[in-house]
Amino acid sequence: MLPTLVRLLGDAEPRPFPVVAQVAPPRERPVAEAYLDRVLVASVRERIAAAKDGGPTFAVVLAQLDVEGVGEATRRAMVHRAIRATLGATATLLGGDVSAYRYGDSGVAALAPTGRDAARAERLRTLVRARLDELMRTMTSTVRAFGTARWNVRAGAATWSDEVATTTVLLRQAEAALAGDNDRRDAA
Repeated sequence: MLPTLVRLLGDAEPRPFPVVAQVAPPRERPVAEAYLDRVLVASVRERIAAAKDGGPTFAVVLAQLDVEGVGEATRRAMVHRAIRATLGATATLLGGDVSAYRYGDSGVAALAPTGRDAARAERLRTLVRARLDELMRTMTSTVRAFGTARWNVRAGAATWSDEVATTTVLLRQAEAALAGDNDRRDAA
């Protein structure tokens, strides 16, 4: 009220414009996606703690699904269908002792005890990749809107051992194996 009264009495000096706060740049990843990644990290931490206390060693498998040749909405629908189907049938297809999680925007992570089976991580990686590829082949052959899609399924695995110091190191090893997997699987 005082600024209005001062202006009415004759003070014509303009007031300075209010300072507008700077808007932070948008986050790279949506909140829900970051939450899902935190759930995966927490599960890996729990498994590492159990393994250090004498529990079984375990493997981490990361799989990524890259889809091209269709619009963004169709791509997202295909990816989410494949992820939901993979997560829903984890116990049946991968084993009752396997835990599956969402990984990033278009991926799946699987955690499984390896015990004395050193090849379990590699077999699980092959199974997860084959499952996602099978789902994509089925979708492109049965759904007309998905027929023009081209896809690539990549997967990488890492097994925990006493030499792996932290959760981050283990996940980085799995991510490096994922990045190194260049087997291109395009729709025919």
